[in-house]
Order: sequence, then structure tokens, then C-alpha cells
Amino acid sequence: MSTILSRTGSRGGSTAHPDLSLLTKVARLYYEEDLSQREIAARLQMSRPTVCRLIKRAKESGLVRISIVSPVRQCSALEIGLEKRFGLRQAVVVTAQGVEPKQAIAGAAADLLVRIIKPDDVVAVSWGSTLRAVVDALKPVKVKGVTAVPLIGGAGNTSMEVHSNSIAVDLARKLGGSWRVLYAPAVVGSAELRDAIVDDPNIKEVLDTARAADIAMVGVGVPVETSTMVKTGYLKPEQIRELRDHGAVGHISWFYDIDGKICDAEVNRRIVGLPLREFKGIKRVIAVAAGPGKVESIRGALRGGFCDTLVTDDRTAESILKGS
Repeated sequence: MSTILSRTGSRGGSTAHPDLSLLTKVARLYYEEDLSQREIAARLQMSRPTVCRLIKRAKESGLVRISIVSPVRQCSALEIGLEKRFGLRQAVVVTAQGVEPKQAIAGAAADLLVRIIKPDDVVAVSWGSTLRAVVDALKPVKVKGVTAVPLIGGAGNTSMEVHSNSIAVDLARKLGGSWRVLYAPAVVGSAELRDAIVDDPNIKEVLDTARAADIAMVGVGVPVETSTMVKTGYLKPEQIRELRDHGAVGHISWFYDIDGKICDAEVNRRIVGLPLREFKGIKRVIAVAAGPGKVESIRGALRGGFCDTLVTDDRTAESILKGS
């Protein structure tokens, strides 16, 4: 924010104002010297209400002009653009200055979660390195009765820190709450095995808890050979290439195309977790994603209505809006 002291004492440009000298002094002490109203009153030997009236008159007369020069202004325009274009409940756009976009949006997502979470809320989480960064960025805060629960299976032998179970447990610990885990892999060998697993009473209870969550926080993946699905050993690189050949542009556990339609892919029938089409029943779904490689995957997720809140960076937001 910048403050300009004009030489004019009124909107009409006249300098003939009996209080011009006093208005200017009070305005300079308040806006340039950063003195409080009480400090100005003591220095000028007048009451604080009088100082308050003089500051107000200085603004109304045009002596003081205030302008917003923060880069947050540009981000606000991008936020409004995303909200209008995709019917979002909220968009949070940050400027990643001097840090990796993932770290910038992780901090913003952690701040958002702290602002909106309420006692006894259930928070459901997916998996991936971005959500891991969100939990790592979250400062410990006690929220009474909070429960964290995974949206997808999380058993595995590699990259345990990015699995949904690990993220749910660490999130609950940061919030001083409890957690539930899914004792199953994210992807199994057949659709029949998947159906049998989700019918297990213990698994079903966890998924029912996720289905009724107050908040869900998800990452947005891209079907590339370096994705979480490959790093955790659930899919092979050649299977990722086949998914791309069938139009997959992104995944929030389940793979979908650029129009937000869930792909009719065999792997989607082997995923142990809450089906993506049921995310719309969750009260608030926050997608956290940024980067040039994720523009299409985010756009597809927005078109599919898989989330109602997006946390991203300014460059990604600009690219999403330009191509949508």
C-alpha cells in the first residue's frame, strides 16, 4: 500500500482551507511516521477523537490518496477469474517468489485448512508429494475432535511418506486429533479383488467416514512416468503411456480426461478407495496443484467438478484461464 499526500486541500483543487497545515501535519505523522492516533494526540495536545476526525477529513478532501501496489492484487483478479469460470467456491492463488511453486502452494493450503477447519470435522486426504508438503508446512494446532482419514488405500513398500495413510496420520498429529487408516494397497491386481476388499466391514467403515467428510484435500497428478502411481510401484511406465493414449490427462487417484470425464480404463476398476464420482458428496474438496505440467490435469479436474476449491500459483492460474 502506498500513500500520497496531495498539495490540494480539497477535491476541487483549492488550497484555501483553514485546517490545511494541521491536516497535512496529522496526515504525515499518521501515514508517513506511522504514529498511532493516541501518540499524535499527545504530541499535538488534542483529543484522540479530534485526530481521528482530522485523518478522516484528510482522506475525504483528497489530501491523502491511498493506492494498493501489492502483487496480491493481481492474484485476487486471477482468483475471481477462476471462481467465475469454473463455478468454484474459492480459489487461492499465490505468487511463488524465491521458492518452488509446490512449497508456495503447500503453505497457502495449510493456512487455508487452519482457517476453515472446525471442531469435530473429518478431513479426508489423498496422496502424493504435494499433500506431503502441505502437512509438512502445517504448524501444529489443536482442533478438538478432528479426525483424518484417507481417501485411497495406502499400503506399500516404497515412498511411504507420500501414501495417504502416512499423510492422514501426520495430519491428525499436527491437528491434535485422531486418524483412521485403510489397510489395503491403493491399486490391486484385479477388479474382483478390489470389490472384495471394499466389501470388508473395516474397509467399508473407513470409506464411509471419508464419504461423509467435511473437508477433503487432494493433489492433482499427471499421467507421466515420474508420477506417484509409478514411484510407488502401482503402475508401470508402459501402463501410463497406454492411459495417455486413451485420453487421460490427470488423476485424483482415478484417471480422467480433459473434459473431466472419468476414463474407461482398466486401472480405474482396480483402485481401492472412495470413487472419484462420490467426491461431490463431500462438503468441501480442496485441490492443491501447480506447475506448467499440471495445467491440463487441473483444467480437467475443474471441468469435471471434482473440487470446489483450488490452491495454485499465479502462472498456473494464468495458463488455466487462457486455455479454458
